[in-house]
Amino acid sequence: EGPRTNWATVTVQLVTKTERKRSTRDIIASLRDSVSVARFAQFESINFRERRFGPVSGNEIDLKIISNNVSQTQAAVGEITAFLNSTSGIKDIDTDDKAGKEEIRIRFDYEKLAQYNMSVASVASTVRTAYAGTEATSVQYADAKLDFYVQVQNSRKMGTEFLLNLLIPNNAGTLIRLSQVAHIEEGTPRGSIRHFNGETTTTVSANTDGAMTALQAGELLREKVDSIK
Repeated sequence: EGPRTNWATVTVQLVTKTERKRSTRDIIASLRDSVSVARFAQFESINFRERRFGPVSGNEIDLKIISNNVSQTQAAVGEITAFLNSTSGIKDIDTDDKAGKEEIRIRFDYEKLAQYNMSVASVASTVRTAYAGTEATSVQYADAKLDFYVQVQNSRKMGTEFLLNLLIPNNAGTLIRLSQVAHIEEGTPRGSIRHFNGETTTTVSANTDGAMTALQAGELLREKVDSIK
């Protein structure tokens, strides 16, 4: 769904109440039993939500963790989601802390850049040309314009070794390997980052299955949050 390549949404439209024998809640309960992580181990989580007519009401449980300390936030989210998963009567536990696409970061040694008479802009331009291509020239015909791009063949399939050995001209025209002026870090950032009053927020959401009320669930969660503090 969107930029996230590791999850998807399936929408099921039900016929009207007069045309079916089961309620929406009963149908969801049946699906939850037959479509679960226990039966489909390749999935990390499978959640169900009922859509109602009218304004979107959101989840019954919606907890925002506000902090710029990543490690503390991750620890709190892990502890809270583990608590909710172990609490009978609570279902569809989820967070908005979704992983984005894998990325490669180039970390420059600015002293080496100066030593080799290079700039970040020139390195970025060469890397962009290698992977995305750069328009080299174009030919104008009577009814169309034909553009010619320069790009490394199969650049999308090249790994970090290719990138580190990429030759980049410095200001004097001498070719310098990227590995001589930078190193590479690989990682998976958050798919999206939300803020509240300038600080990063992570939301933990869940619903109840009827065994307890949202108010009761909220009280249990409040006690858990107080114990973490």
